Amino acid sequence: MNTASKYDERCEDCGSSSCEAETTWCPSCGLDYHADRLRCPRCGVTPGKYTHVNVYAVTRHYGGPEEGGWWYNAGEPVASIALTEDDDADQVAAAVERKYIDLSEGDIYLVLGGVQIEVHKQYHFAKPWPETRPHYE
Repeated sequence: MNTASKYDERCEDCGSSSCEAETTWCPSCGLDYHADRLRCPRCGVTPGKYTHVNVYAVTRHYGGPEEGGWWYNAGEPVASIALTEDDDADQVAAAVERKYIDLSEGDIYLVLGGVQIEVHKQYHFAKPWPETRPHYE
């Protein structure tokens, strides 16, 4: 069933106000579109198929003094490899990890710190995370 909200009764995919099509959600752009489509009409992502293998340099950052002090991880993009329809994301991720693992140094969870390289299979081009600095609640 279409998941249009009660405030916007139009289907995001076809624009119809009386659409009864089953929909699926795109993990890349967030569009609800008709489930019978092979790929998202907005961004072209195939459901369940990763579009990028992204490499991040992960470091620890001080969050604040609450509860005796807390820390969080942050990732800065190092590389983003776009996948084609024929690529196997697991094989590409393994090859990319072997290529970039030498950039790791130290241990981010110890006092001296360091940089940890992480490889993620994702539906988007690499972007820094977290998007906003976390705060203690």
